[in-house]
Amino acid sequence: LGTYYEDGLQRKKCWKDMNGRKYILSLNNGLAALSSIIVCNIQASLNLALAVGDKVSVSYFQDLLNKGFRYISLDGKNRTITLHRFIENEFSITGTFTNIEGIEEQVENQFFKDLSKDLKQHFLKATKIEVREVVGLKSQIFGSFLAIHEGMPLNYIEILNASMSPIAPWVRNVASKYEHNEMLFVCDKDKISRMYDREWVAQTAMILMRKYRPTLSGQRFPIDPNLTTRELSNWYSLGEGYQIGRAHV
Repeated sequence: LGTYYEDGLQRKKCWKDMNGRKYILSLNNGLAALSSIIVCNIQASLNLALAVGDKVSVSYFQDLLNKGFRYISLDGKNRTITLHRFIENEFSITGTFTNIEGIEEQVENQFFKDLSKDLKQHFLKATKIEVREVVGLKSQIFGSFLAIHEGMPLNYIEILNASMSPIAPWVRNVASKYEHNEMLFVCDKDKISRMYDREWVAQTAMILMRKYRPTLSGQRFPIDPNLTTRELSNWYSLGEGYQIGRAHV
């Protein structure tokens, strides 16, 4: 459906097969319909940005449209990926499932391709997933991501990852280069799935820089040797709202 997964608006893929199996079972019994997948409508958001003259948002949304995307995922990445993985036979399921005829079937460690025709039809035609669309400027949809997860266990580095500061994408880009190789010597896979590799990159950069300039007056602040979450948050806030285009002036 042309959905874009903006790095700054996503947790990493952190569901394991066990989580996927539970989600597929909840889909079959209707409980998964109680939680919505939330996406941003790119065309409608572009229209809003044009109407209010927000050049940063216009550039952002137009670029995504040009690349063929129609939506930006705000919540539901793991659920969406799990659905694709299930249909593509990447993990099996076990349990009691209801088919398209309303008849219960016992399934034991079967992939989607091995399910009965009636059970496949239930997943493909009778499964209900609520998808909610939102519209907003770029700054608003980044704010929406934090609001959506206000009551959910986002850790502080996942929150900083959604910062509008250019520091956030810089940290993401550096961490992603080493995520599957060198970074495994620093963080295990579970910690990487919760973005602690990005915390390490940010902290390393802060130590190497020794000092940084958080104000236009040029006032310099020494890095706290303990690298507290407060100091890291202050560092991420540098340049918040800064338009990348200004760098070319």
